[in-house]
Amino acid sequence: MNKVKFRVWDIKKKQWVSDTVVLANDGMLFSVYCGVTEKRDNFVILFFTGIIDKRGIEIFEGDIVFNELSGRYYSVEYGLYDELVGWVIRDVHERAYKENLYRDSGRFLEVVSDKFEELPFPPESFEV
Repeated sequence: MNKVKFRVWDIKKKQWVSDTVVLANDGMLFSVYCGVTEKRDNFVILFFTGIIDKRGIEIFEGDIVFNELSGRYYSVEYGLYDELVGWVIRDVHERAYKENLYRDSGRFLEVVSDKFEELPFPPESFEV
C-alpha cells in the first residue's frame, strides 16, 4: 500500500507547518503540538505527486516548476485534462494551457518555488 505524503501551509502564519499534522478520515486537519491536539481550518494541504524533479526533489501540488524543454514556468495542480483526472502542469502566464504530468516528466522539470513563497518572475503575471 502506498503512503500518502503531503505538506501543509499555514495561511495565517504564512509558513510551512513543522508540527505533527493529522488528517482525519473526514478530511479535517488537526495539529499536534506538545501533546495538545487542536482543529485547524487555516491549513492548506498540498499532496505529493509521486514525481521527482531532475535534481531529485519531490514535486508537490502547488509547486512552481521550470520545464527545460519549453523554457516556461508551470504550476502543479490536480485536475481534469483530456477527460482524465490527475496531476497536470498549467502554464503560469497562459492559464488556459495545461498538460498531463507523467511519472517520467520529472526529468525535464525543476522545482523553483511554490505558490506561497517567492516566485522567480513578477507576481502580478501569475494567477494562483
